[in-house]
This record gives sequence, structure tokens and C-alpha cells, in this order.
Amino acid sequence: MELYIIDDFKNYFESLAHTDGTRIETFYAEDIQFQDPVRKISGLENLRLYHDQFSKNLVQGGFRYTQQTLLHDKAYLSWKLELEYKVPKKRVTVSGITVLLVSDKIISHRDYYDAGALFYENLPIVGPVIRALKRQLSRNC
Repeated sequence: MELYIIDDFKNYFESLAHTDGTRIETFYAEDIQFQDPVRKISGLENLRLYHDQFSKNLVQGGFRYTQQTLLHDKAYLSWKLELEYKVPKKRVTVSGITVLLVSDKIISHRDYYDAGALFYENLPIVGPVIRALKRQLSRNC
């Protein structure tokens, strides 16, 4: 595995507010497969469009990588994501793990994180309900 590809990937995502999708072809393969708890995306152009849309609602934000494990053709990256949204005007922090499958470039990118903490808990009407449910469930466990 070429370590510079992982380094390029991490450097790119350290600041999402300045991410415009123009450099992702330096580390992602043309037929990249992306998946997280909310969506599945196939292909470099579709992923670039997603990144462009996502960064439009950000004031600032980025990933802070806390641990890295490389094993054969896979990279496991632990991270903390901090975002400041324009709408709703709010700061959000969530932790997660990224698993990358690398050939010459990254051919598969899978993120694992609490989608509720990142998205749903921050919606104006649904958010308070989800937060209350999580509090109730944590008391019952």
C-alpha cells in the first residue's frame, strides 16, 4: 500500500470547509465505492458532487485523525469530526472509523459513525425527540 495515498486522503479531509472536490482524484479511483450510515455513492463524479453539496452548508469543520492501522490493502482510521453548520447554526462533534480499501488508489471508502448524533439530532423538529429517546434508552440499560 502506498502510504502517500493515505496521507493525501487525511490532509484533504482535515478541513472540510475548504474542500471543493477538485483534488479527490489524487487518492480516489474513478470507480470509488463510498458508503456511510446515511448513503451509498458509486463513482468519482458522484462523490465529488456530494462533497461539493456538503461543504456548501459548512462554516468550518474537519476530521482529526486519532489512530491509524494499516493491514495489507486496508487502512483503518479512527477520527473525531467537528462541524459548524450554517443551517442550523450549530456546532456538532462525532467520532467514527473509516475503512479504506486501497489498490493503486482508494477503491472503497466506508465510514462508521452515529448518524443520529451527526444529522438527525440536529434537525429542528425531530432532533429533540431523538435526543429524548436516547436519554430514555440510556437510563433503561
